[in-house]
Amino acid sequence: MSGDAYRAGDIVGVPADHRLARLCYHVFRPHTKLFHWLIIYEYIPEEQDYIILESIRKGVTVGRLSRYQGSGYRVFRPAVSNPDIGRRACHELTRYGRNGYDWLILLTLPFDCLRIIIRQLIIERRLHPIRPCELPYRADHRLTCTEAANLGWTRVGYPVIPPGVFPLPTAFIEAVRRRRLREVTADGD
Repeated sequence: MSGDAYRAGDIVGVPADHRLARLCYHVFRPHTKLFHWLIIYEYIPEEQDYIILESIRKGVTVGRLSRYQGSGYRVFRPAVSNPDIGRRACHELTRYGRNGYDWLILLTLPFDCLRIIIRQLIIERRLHPIRPCELPYRADHRLTCTEAANLGWTRVGYPVIPPGVFPLPTAFIEAVRRRRLREVTADGD
């Protein structure tokens, strides 16, 4: 991390290499190994680090981007030209800090996937990877990391993942393909 390359509201995807991430890579499309998602809140020049907001088991928590240094994370910026909107998105996300982690969404996901696979076999007579828009999504006030990274932007009127689309990690890659997000390099471009 050199300088103030990223800004408030930038979304970070962090690769994971555990069993669940590998399974998701093969079941869902588009492919991604970026499994954990967070949002950049503020740059700290004297420490050359960024404050981040992420959802990990306890609701939205505050941390540092340096925690993921060396992980191969990638940073994306929503296609909004006004940087004040990114700060507002972060401020909106802080409203959810004490809410719990959305374990229910993780429990219902396998059942929803099984239902889609059975439908594919009966109707289409073939299996194909599942896209986030095919899964039913029931938003509540508990958040997974993907929900949290999208929620602040949704609250300011610019949902990165369209409303009603299941916020899987692949939904962010779909947002990149649809030019709702663009990758930002360490030098800010």
